Amino acid sequence: MKRVKAAIIGSGMISGIYMQNLTQTFNDVVELVGCSDLIPEKAEKRAQEYGIKVLTNEEIFNDPEIEIVLNLTYMRAHYPVTVQALEAGKHVYTEKCMSLNRDLAKKVYDLAKRKGLYVTGAPDTFLGAGLQTARKLVDNGTIGKPIAARAICVRGFPFFPEYMDSTDREYSMAAGAGILHDMGGYYMTALVNLLGPVKRVAGNFSITKDQFTYKNPDNPRYGHTVKPQAPQTISATLEFESGVVGNFLVTSVGPQGEIPQVEIIGTEGVLYCGDPNMYHGPIGLLREGAWNNPTYEVPLMFPFSEDSRGIAVADLAKAIQNGRKPRAHMDLPYHVLDVLDGMVDSARSGQYYEVPSTLERPRPFAGGTKAGIYQFDD
Repeated sequence: MKRVKAAIIGSGMISGIYMQNLTQTFNDVVELVGCSDLIPEKAEKRAQEYGIKVLTNEEIFNDPEIEIVLNLTYMRAHYPVTVQALEAGKHVYTEKCMSLNRDLAKKVYDLAKRKGLYVTGAPDTFLGAGLQTARKLVDNGTIGKPIAARAICVRGFPFFPEYMDSTDREYSMAAGAGILHDMGGYYMTALVNLLGPVKRVAGNFSITKDQFTYKNPDNPRYGHTVKPQAPQTISATLEFESGVVGNFLVTSVGPQGEIPQVEIIGTEGVLYCGDPNMYHGPIGLLREGAWNNPTYEVPLMFPFSEDSRGIAVADLAKAIQNGRKPRAHMDLPYHVLDVLDGMVDSARSGQYYEVPSTLERPRPFAGGTKAGIYQFDD
């Protein structure tokens, strides 16, 4: 079957792994033809690395053969770039989150519906070997009936000197770009993939450090003071439509004292899913009656345990070819953003946020062998 042509807008840091995978791992279904960037030198560097063309945004939008646009721009550009791509008749894959907030994301959602186009979104780690193995264990009843969940991410930005004085630091503290939106999406996507949609949420948040000053004399912003606008610590209680209840915590304050993880507690066991920012897990299992025994590490039953960013783009291409719904369909990233924003809304109002969006869980890969992704299509 003819490959689906794609192009990337935004040739920054994260674009490298996408280009590598789309030109080497998923190149039997995706043909990556080119890339663009506001800084032409970035696009030129990436194009030379991966043997693709340097394009402008207009050339991408106006090329009738390009069917997929990968929106890998910074958060504030997600909305306008995605809208332009949809207006040009392109399907879109966008880096996390869909937009700065759920209101803009809803406009994208509605536009895609009107145009009959797919919008898909990161993170696509839920399609990796680790979380697909976890999904199979949950669906097979290995831990019995899921009753509770926990997700925790302690990512102490102040303890990473190379990041703390980065020129990106100011952006990372802006509204819509803090730890909740930077890392929270991985954890919430994993939970929704395993347990289904969230019904309501109660949240709290804090801003521990009220300002930050660049201290590196070599930094062009040396001495400049920034006031954070995004919450630095967010805690929430979740109630899923399935009846599962859960705790959710992300913070960018303090050293990382615990391995990031997602846990699913069932009537017959506990599933440990490791870091949902990774594709490999590990996946641990503690069964009923074995509380004094070490957790058993489950062998991964699916492919793509390495950094497989772009796997959802390949799945989108297969969806276009076969006329089916992509697994990272906008129902998922929109619902995740709705829940994340709902945590902040709840904290400010002092009331539950009743989540209006919902979805069917993404269709898992079939089988349970280490066969290639495309054999999982039905």
